[in-house]
Amino acid sequence: MGRYGYGSRNERGERLLEFAAEHNLFICNTRFQQKSNRKWTWESPDGIHKNMIDLVIVQKRWKTSVTNCRTFQGADISSDHSLVLCNIKLKLKKLQHKPRHDQRYDMNQLKDQTTRQLYQARIENNLKNIHSTCNLDEHAAQIEKAVKEALQATVTLKKTPKKPWISDQTLDLADKKRKAKQIKHLSADNIKEYKNLCNKVKKSARQDKDKWIQDQCEEIEKGLQVGNSRNAYRL
Repeated sequence: MGRYGYGSRNERGERLLEFAAEHNLFICNTRFQQKSNRKWTWESPDGIHKNMIDLVIVQKRWKTSVTNCRTFQGADISSDHSLVLCNIKLKLKKLQHKPRHDQRYDMNQLKDQTTRQLYQARIENNLKNIHSTCNLDEHAAQIEKAVKEALQATVTLKKTPKKPWISDQTLDLADKKRKAKQIKHLSADNIKEYKNLCNKVKKSARQDKDKWIQDQCEEIEKGLQVGNSRNAYRL
C-alpha cells in the first residue's frame, strides 16, 4: 500500500491489506498524491460519507509500470460509484522471428525424362523395402519416408528468392549504383551519374515487377484453361 489513502480503514480494509501483503500485491490507488475528490470512489446518497472502496490492485513487480491512478467524479455512469482510471506503461518484448526455410522440391525437374525415370526407379525400390505392418500410422510413415528419400536422391530443392521478379539487368544496374556510391570524393559529374543510376534502377525494377505480374497472370490463366487449378492457385 502507498502513502496516499483516503479516510480511515475498517475491518474489511485491514483484511484487504493482509491479503495484499500475503500475496505480494500493491494497491495502485494509494500510490499517487491526488486531490481529495480524485481519491474517493463511492459517495452516499446524502453526500456526507465518501470512501475509497473501488481499488486497482496489481502484483508488486508491476507497480512501477503504473504511472497514474485517479477517479473521475464528473463521469456520467449512472452509479453512486466513481469511474477509476489507471494508466499503465507497458514494455513489450520484441519477438525474435525465426527465418522461414520453405523447403520445396522443384517438381518441374520431373518433366525431364531421365530424372523422371530415375525417380520412378528409386521410389519403386523404396516401396519394395517397406515391411508390412498392422499399424496404419506406421505404414503411412514408411510410405512418406520412401517418397521423401526418392525425391532427395533425384530432385533438388526449389530456391525461392525474396524478390523473384528482379531481372539480371536490374541487378547489374544496382551493382553499378552501389559502386558509384562507394566513391570517396564525389565530383559534380559523379553525383549526377549516381542520381541517374538511381532513377534507372527504380525504372527497371518497376518494369520487371510489372512484367513478372503479367507473366504470373498468364500462367494462372493457362493453368485454369487446362484444368490445373492447384498450380494456378499456388501461383
